[in-house]
Amino acid sequence: MKLILIALAFVVLAFIAARYFGAGETKRSPDGIALFPCPMDRTPGGLKQIRIKDIDPALLDKALEEFCTHYELDRKPEVQQDGTDWYVTADSSLPYMTFAYMVNALRYCDKSRTYDVTGWYSMQANEQDGKGLELSHTTLMMYIPDEDDEFDNVFFVTEDGRFFKQTFASRCPLEQLSRDHRPYETA
Repeated sequence: MKLILIALAFVVLAFIAARYFGAGETKRSPDGIALFPCPMDRTPGGLKQIRIKDIDPALLDKALEEFCTHYELDRKPEVQQDGTDWYVTADSSLPYMTFAYMVNALRYCDKSRTYDVTGWYSMQANEQDGKGLELSHTTLMMYIPDEDDEFDNVFFVTEDGRFFKQTFASRCPLEQLSRDHRPYETA
């Protein structure tokens, strides 16, 4: 009897936790990965551009095609070349987390090597990360440092020099970092 009551209590607590933390809002990518809602995903408009250094254009095109198919994007981003740099400009309606996933996907698009990828994402008015970190009216410079060994995150620096790590493993945890990896560059 005790075991049944404990199991029932666990089920009730799990139900309450799921309702409180918004489990009903969880979306899934085509491969079944949970895509948790992220407060910063409400950012329409603004700059959404990625620079990739020294990538084969055929590989870049294939990576973008696969990404757009995987995330069911209506339009493939525009691509322009400047010397050995390639610039990918995403649609202005692309959500924050999808843009962060794209930065990560382009860095690791080739199994045999990584690419130097930098993304710029403009935050609009009244956007916060959900923890009270004000990020309105600033452009985030996203990147992945060479020493990264987790492969499921992006780092970013704000125009005013604050550093963050955005992980993808759970409900959009955003961690403010005390040390810098890379100085802010303008797009």
